[in-house]
Amino acid sequence: MSSFRKVNLTEKELDEILKELESLKGAQIEKGFTKGKSLKIKITLPGQKPALILVWFKQDGATIQYNIGKNPSLSEQIAQQIVDRCGYLQDVNEPLDGVTQELFDDFQRYLKDTGITIEKIENRDYEVLLKLSWHSGQQLTVHYYPQKSRLYITGKKNRIFDEICMWYANASSKSPIEVIKLIFSNYAQIQGVEEKFPDNIVEKEVTKQLGNAYHNLDDQEKRWLKTSVYMTTLHKDLPDFYPSISCSLKAVEGILKRIFVKKCIFSALDKNKKFTQFRNENGKYVLKEEFCNSFTDSQVQAIEKTYQFIVDRRHKLQHAEFKWSIFLNREDAESILNEVYEVIKNLNQVGLL
Repeated sequence: MSSFRKVNLTEKELDEILKELESLKGAQIEKGFTKGKSLKIKITLPGQKPALILVWFKQDGATIQYNIGKNPSLSEQIAQQIVDRCGYLQDVNEPLDGVTQELFDDFQRYLKDTGITIEKIENRDYEVLLKLSWHSGQQLTVHYYPQKSRLYITGKKNRIFDEICMWYANASSKSPIEVIKLIFSNYAQIQGVEEKFPDNIVEKEVTKQLGNAYHNLDDQEKRWLKTSVYMTTLHKDLPDFYPSISCSLKAVEGILKRIFVKKCIFSALDKNKKFTQFRNENGKYVLKEEFCNSFTDSQVQAIEKTYQFIVDRRHKLQHAEFKWSIFLNREDAESILNEVYEVIKNLNQVGLL
């Protein structure tokens, strides 16, 4: 019996794929469990014998067994389509240099703010060992060597790894192409992109979308946007759009934090700037009254709209769904980037940038 192992697949993603087979191919799906606790899926397409696959979900990726049942060739074809769509979990063995103790403290704050759980396993003079986990069940291990100012990441490449790469890229002021090469370090097609799309072309694209608002952004916000544009608009064949969307959302979060610093709602020295200035009224976020006096009515509306956008996009899509980017195509990612443009232009229009 043949199988694919370490597939980057969750139960929710598998359900979505099976629903697509039902709606697009007219398939009949039957699911159950074997004595070995694998998920047993029987797929019957019109005019064909049933296909059968078995699926096990593990921390190091799913296993899909396919060479079984009355139609093994169709079983293999379906299993291969799942693998082509979701890919494999890759091993991570990545050193990140130049991480001082101050940056390491910032790194831990960033992870907590993103919703990643940190378990400190070892805390010795020469090494700090962290075990990171997100509510999807995916994990990574981080070794920090303070004397060498080095982070060392081990485990399986997943969303936590993407977030670490984006933090490191921002902390070390990496250019958009450097961010892409860091995140997609094993992705052969990324080679040559820098020559095709130099930074001035990326900046021209963002300026075209934002107009004068672009010049009112700080360098960090520009870098997040340009990185998102690089991945979303200018390169059509990336294997994953999660980093692109996360970059554009980070730009919006950074802008809102900067606005609050200007109005002394946040302290510029506060490293852990959390949005506690809003109250939730049945899913609608409203700026608390004690902060409204710092802004005009139109500015309050723009701020509330911005924070609502952050909550709706990042919390519901990124955190609650976690692996949602598997089902987004490039056009979906561009649509979210266009929403980011509109949020930024609205903030600029009311004089907040």
